[in-house]
Amino acid sequence: MKEPGKISADAKVPLAMNWRLILDGNLPGSLNMARDMAVLETVSAGDSPPTLRLYGWNPPCLTIGKHQGLDAVDLDFCRREGIDVVRRPTGGRALLHHLELTYSVVAPLGTPPLPTQQIPEPSPTVEGEATSYYLQRMAKKHAIRITRIGNFYNVGIINRIG
Repeated sequence: MKEPGKISADAKVPLAMNWRLILDGNLPGSLNMARDMAVLETVSAGDSPPTLRLYGWNPPCLTIGKHQGLDAVDLDFCRREGIDVVRRPTGGRALLHHLELTYSVVAPLGTPPLPTQQIPEPSPTVEGEATSYYLQRMAKKHAIRITRIGNFYNVGIINRIG
């Protein structure tokens, strides 16, 4: 009889995969978006391992979604207040980043602990970005955004301050 909590010798245990951690500190919005895209491109090409990137924003930055019009942004106000404005490579609404730690996760599907199958296209129920029932619930509960670029996912905090 198998002892509780013990893994049998013939059990299939997934091999651990090495991940890359990038600690970038506070950067301007344009540099943060450029670095996110560079990570996405190198991981997608197989030139870099799955990556967790932690970063902040200096100066404060308003990021707007890929398809969002600039007419939704008061550019004069942002200039006066020293707020950068940049476009994200993902969809969704404008997000103000200030006094927060933001994270980006880029990894191929099936990289532990990520899902092994493709998740359905985005659903409009959580800002139009969360992509499955599980991810929608997680996004809503933890105030995070989950966006998809091809078969890769980017996860970020939505204005979590303090």
